[in-house]
Parts: sequence; structure tokens; C-alpha cells
Amino acid sequence: MLSDVEIVECFKELDVQQLTVQNLTKPEPEFIYSLYENVVQKLMGISADEMAKPIFEPYNDLGFPQLYDGGIYQLNFMQNLYVTFYG
Repeated sequence: MLSDVEIVECFKELDVQQLTVQNLTKPEPEFIYSLYENVVQKLMGISADEMAKPIFEPYNDLGFPQLYDGGIYQLNFMQNLYVTFYG
């Protein structure tokens, strides 16, 4: 298992986001979410704008599709996060 310092070094090599031992040992939810977003964007080559685009046809049939924009981003982000970690 990697030590905290080794994990921080790995993230520096990936050039994903500034990670410190303190962020790692006492993580804040917002920081970890942002870290995961950066990991997905870097390793999957997907921008935040691309994750915000709907990728399914029924989106166009919704009465007020703009109400679901945040949810679409979340859904695409979680799907890409899963693929990043589990292939």
C-alpha cells in the first residue's frame, strides 16, 4: 500500500490537481469531488463541457430540459468516474 507522501507524489506526476498530505488525511468533500473531476478529465480526456452535454435522445422530448442540465453533468461524471476506476 502506498504511503500518503507516495500518493501525493503520484498526483504530482499526473499533474491532475494540487494534493497535499493534509488534503489526503483530512479531506473536504468539495476538494475530493474536484479532485475526482480532474482525474476523470485528465485520464479520460473529457472536458467539463463534454460531460455537461446530454448523450441520450429523450432529453430533447423533455418539457423543460434545462431543469436537468446539472443532473446530466452529474450522471455523465459518475459514469466516467466509474469507467476511470473500474475500466
